[in-house]
Amino acid sequence: MTRRMRLAGLQIMRRYIRIVRQAPAFPLSLLVALGQCLMWFVAQELWSCVVAALGGAILFVASKKGVGLLVGLLLGVATVYVHYPVMAQIVSENDVVLNGAVVSAVQRRRPGEANFLFQTEVDGQSYLLRCRTVDLPWRNIYHIQNGDRLFLRGDIKGVTKTMHPLSWQGWLWRQNISGEMRVRFISKPLMRKFSLRTTSRGWIQRWVYEKFGDERGVNLVLSMALGYQDVLSPTLEGAFKRLGLTHLLVVSGYQVTLLYTVAVALLSKSMLFLPRRLSARRIVGGIGLAVAFLYVVFIGSEFSGIRAMLAAACVGGGWIVGRQTGFMQRWGVALLLLEVFWPFCIFDMGVILTFAALWGIGIGAQGVKADSWQAFVRVNLCVWLTTSLVIMLWQGSVSTLGLLINILLAAPWSIMNCTFGIVSLIVAMLPVPGSTLLFQGVMWINQFLSEQVLYWGAKQYSQAVLTGHRQLIVSCLLLLCVSYVSVQAYRNNSRQSL
Repeated sequence: MTRRMRLAGLQIMRRYIRIVRQAPAFPLSLLVALGQCLMWFVAQELWSCVVAALGGAILFVASKKGVGLLVGLLLGVATVYVHYPVMAQIVSENDVVLNGAVVSAVQRRRPGEANFLFQTEVDGQSYLLRCRTVDLPWRNIYHIQNGDRLFLRGDIKGVTKTMHPLSWQGWLWRQNISGEMRVRFISKPLMRKFSLRTTSRGWIQRWVYEKFGDERGVNLVLSMALGYQDVLSPTLEGAFKRLGLTHLLVVSGYQVTLLYTVAVALLSKSMLFLPRRLSARRIVGGIGLAVAFLYVVFIGSEFSGIRAMLAAACVGGGWIVGRQTGFMQRWGVALLLLEVFWPFCIFDMGVILTFAALWGIGIGAQGVKADSWQAFVRVNLCVWLTTSLVIMLWQGSVSTLGLLINILLAAPWSIMNCTFGIVSLIVAMLPVPGSTLLFQGVMWINQFLSEQVLYWGAKQYSQAVLTGHRQLIVSCLLLLCVSYVSVQAYRNNSRQSL
């Protein structure tokens, strides 16, 4: 038994060394995540966390990999210390009046409620507040925009760091939010700052509504293709959530990578007309990245769009330089960049789901031809397994119809809105007879598919919510399935670079 355990340990060590050699960013990103976890659970001061990192690495000092382990841990510690040196704490107080600026768009996630971020100064110290108010006519909610300077009156509750990283207070602390404010009065804007992005997005939304109305099919184009928020009804959003289709309503890595791929595919034929193939590759890849960057700038600096841009940049960068890096290396580089620029992002469910989906795509694409229907089915199956595991561990829910619907509906629907939807919207703006027919066709398909989502999402078996030992059993089963397909993908790719 001891000999078998030694052989198994040696085999695991050999595979780990092979992964480190061929995809060094993969283990480094995990070590940085471990260092940031130490910063959250142990302490916030640099010296104590350095001691904790050294204590965690002392078992590996004797080995040659001890230096790399120590570097990864210390890098995670340093990133947190740079981004969160000392956070401004605001004192909880009732009935206060503050002067400042709105620094986010007004969101209406729930009926009758409005949320936005507010930057203010008290005694020379700058604070970022998350404001929440009931959307009533006399509170001037409809008058304010991003960049307005105004007065607020209400009650403030300070935000403190908790040991539970997934709590609401923990999420607010990671966003550098000093406090929450329940607003009772909002003045009219004293000064308004216009931005090109906000103005253009507002103009497009008004033009579309005036031309085509605010029907469900129009709002789905705005949401799925252009990243507009709060344009869908809570009932429809709930149906998307129960069926595991929420990722279609948020512009993330899937949409950005799709737009980049379409741009590269359309421009790749121009490589035949250029004298040097390498320069043509660089030009086409650079234009594709520029299109993806402008797309992210238009939808706004949302975290999902930024991490999607980083993922597209990793994929496009390898394609431009002509190096076929493995998915584990790209996965590690993208995660490492997010950890460096946004510490504690590993506690964000959106980030975990994004990289779980990327892991599913990577292991699902191994051992099959990229242009075959088996690859399409296998990739969707693996993505459903990895994301369902995260959701089951996080929320205790799983979409029983999610696998079939994602295979049949998710990819074609998203491709239609991100390609034909955007193109048809541009064509509809041209003063040409019949230019709106294509956009009306996209609207009709969206309307029909949304009715199916509402119908199936209302079924009792569309989603299963489990707790206790049932949640644990299903999580273990999903984990076994993910482990099995991951091992199979490793064996299929054992003779190639990861």
